[in-house]
Amino acid sequence: MTTYSLADVRAVCKPRDAWWTVLLVDPIACRLVRVLASRTSITPNALTATAFLFGMCAAVCFALGEWHTLALGALFFHLGFIADCMDGKLARLKGNGTTFGLWLDFSLDQVRMVVCAFALAYGLFQHGGRPEAAFLAGVIIAFDLVRYLNGPQMAKVRRNMREKLVSAMSSAEGGQRQAALERLAARTAGHDDHDDHDDMDGALGHAVPGPATGLTTGLGTGLGTGLATGNASGDAPERPRRGLRSRANQGLHHGFQSRFPWYTRLRGMLLAHRIRTHLVSGIEYQMAVFVVGPLLGPAAVPYVIGVAGALLLIFESALVYKLWMSTRDFGRVMRRIQRQDEKNRVGTPLAR
Repeated sequence: MTTYSLADVRAVCKPRDAWWTVLLVDPIACRLVRVLASRTSITPNALTATAFLFGMCAAVCFALGEWHTLALGALFFHLGFIADCMDGKLARLKGNGTTFGLWLDFSLDQVRMVVCAFALAYGLFQHGGRPEAAFLAGVIIAFDLVRYLNGPQMAKVRRNMREKLVSAMSSAEGGQRQAALERLAARTAGHDDHDDHDDMDGALGHAVPGPATGLTTGLGTGLGTGLATGNASGDAPERPRRGLRSRANQGLHHGFQSRFPWYTRLRGMLLAHRIRTHLVSGIEYQMAVFVVGPLLGPAAVPYVIGVAGALLLIFESALVYKLWMSTRDFGRVMRRIQRQDEKNRVGTPLAR
């Protein structure tokens, strides 16, 4: 049986993750995965099932509604989350994940959350007799649903913009058209037109800038370096296309970064520790509702739900705003590329 090191496990961790996972879960989960991978034949699906069983134990404790049972439920829920974080690491480490396992993991996560929400609401209603507690399950699920509806749609829009931009950039073949678009990108980096931007969790991310090309920030880097590594040479077409895609990602964030220059510095600081900038996502929300709230006691749970839900909506709104600015960047850049492409076809020299 293969023996794995802790470095092997850390190498398969996600490059960006929720701060709760990075700081409070991974230090435990990585060590457990190392032991299980090296000494047992347990499968990722078995860990997924274990996480679900811990969640059901948490639901039973929540339903009892007493202070000590709520605290025990919080412990079970967090143990379940640790197990849930381990299945993916084990699958990537040993290469024994399955397509069915992806579905199983997602489905059981949702069932666990819904069952625990109703159990928590039932326990608070039975214990305290407060009628508003009966509506807590709906409130918990509604807040969580916002993220699961918004995230995939935002990712779909960003993916569509990125692929269209990559297509437009990769069509710039030939020395004259490539040079023209590079000059255009350099001008656009400092130009604010009147016409008028990440992984679920708003996180397409920003690619790390490539080698210096004279275009150093924002849209200039996004388009200029992308075109500089484009398909003009005809060599290894897949690699240049990946480069164009990462540069397109940068270009789509130009407007947001220009308006909030501190964001890039903050993001760099967080990414140095693998923490994503979406600080209150579905993970932090669920941990607040099912771990922090129950630990603080029955009276605190409704308030924790309200605060966590409000923070979730604030961060989701920030992602929507960022996406809106990205669509403006996308429209402006596409129009400029198209206009320049038309000029190049008719032989009109690019005004400098």
